[in-house]
Amino acid sequence: MLLVAYITTMFSADIRYGLTRARLLAETDELTGLLNIRGFAFAANRLFAAGAAPRPRSSVLMIDSDNLKSINDSYGHEAGNRLLQHLARTIQAELRFTDVAARYGGDEFIVLLPRRRRKAR
Repeated sequence: MLLVAYITTMFSADIRYGLTRARLLAETDELTGLLNIRGFAFAANRLFAAGAAPRPRSSVLMIDSDNLKSINDSYGHEAGNRLLQHLARTIQAELRFTDVAARYGGDEFIVLLPRRRRKAR
């Protein structure tokens, strides 16, 4: 009986790990490591659902890498991929821990910048 309980616990932990890993892969852009648009939508929904204020104020940035196609055509797709990875690292380096960045599409990024709440005096 003890052995069955132990094996069941181990299988349960493996299943939870697998589901967590699958969700991470489904919400993350493989090339940049940022959220993909699905992950961004989940994060934005959680952020706005958690806001106690009727309308939490935020800013949204759209960042587009101009002429990525010409980089790919001239230097190859690996150079274009390195450029996208560099842009993602640069964006992440400038964000606060509350900000949410994602790869929106091919050469586009989106960043949600929630406004910090003022402390009550």
